Amino acid sequence: GFAQLEKVQQAYDYVTQSKLDSAQILIDIAIQDPEAAKDFQSWYIRGFIYKEIYKQKEVSDYKSPARDLSIEALKKALELDVEKQQSASILQNLKFLGSKYKNDAIKLMDTINFETYEELFEKFIATYKICDPGFVEKSNRIEYYLALSYKFQEAFEQVNTTHTLELS
Repeated sequence: GFAQLEKVQQAYDYVTQSKLDSAQILIDIAIQDPEAAKDFQSWYIRGFIYKEIYKQKEVSDYKSPARDLSIEALKKALELDVEKQQSASILQNLKFLGSKYKNDAIKLMDTINFETYEELFEKFIATYKICDPGFVEKSNRIEYYLALSYKFQEAFEQVNTTHTLELS
């Protein structure tokens, strides 16, 4: 168990040295150990590593596996951090990643990528519900669908035909 926690620390050291591939390999090995799997800091560091991988390698990938893995690890860290030692930082990271889902959903809005941007928006909603007890889902949905309606209106006006949405 101690050796695995040592690997978690090594993984963190690698990420601070911008050696993301090494950090990723070590954290994925370490987190399989039962002792590390019970430790919120192991999950927090895993979330941090995957967030950095997302930022440096996958930020333009709407379906970034690193972003999804980061959020899952951070959620686990939050659940295990019963003494709330890192909760503020965990929530800050979750908000950052959650906002990226929303931004990507809005960037992708068109008549072709409907399933993808809907999925991204739902991930934003799910992430923010965890982060912010005062989060108002309804107003966010209204804002989102209003933006979507403007996109469809733009598409319609560009071609100026009732067949615009079918052609897109």
